[in-house]
Amino acid sequence: MLETISLQGKRRLRLTPNRSASWQDTKWLMLIFAVAVFTIAIGWAVVGVWVILPFAGIEVVLLVFIMYQVSRSTYRWETLDIEPHKIHFCTRHRTLSFTRPSAHIVFTESENDWHLPIVTLVDDEQRIVLGAFLNLEDRALLKETLDNEGIMVCRNHWWKT
Repeated sequence: MLETISLQGKRRLRLTPNRSASWQDTKWLMLIFAVAVFTIAIGWAVVGVWVILPFAGIEVVLLVFIMYQVSRSTYRWETLDIEPHKIHFCTRHRTLSFTRPSAHIVFTESENDWHLPIVTLVDDEQRIVLGAFLNLEDRALLKETLDNEGIMVCRNHWWKT
């Protein structure tokens, strides 16, 4: 998802992944799965197949771990502050500054459109991939927004529309 905020003399772009479920929704889903798995496992244990209980426990623990990791990854974010002479890139763990006159965007598309395009911010000294978690439409919108902000966009397939 791409949010555009205009501040005093600069433009802020906030990039976040699309999120269809909140953490509260994810916790409810994990609880429903755990109840279903343990209901079936207890039913089998009552019949005499008690060996299934540890496997049901492992299944629930793995499910909770994977759903937690997926939910956690949907709360990532990146911000781009575009000023007249600088572009500031910021995440939870990293902050970079690019000089505006030499900064440009490299929009790399695959040969047969099998992979998502890669949006890279580059200047003379450094480069960073922007919005690796964005979908196709949001990456195209990011490219157009950065182009409209006056940042040069270089495409490897310049002949495509």
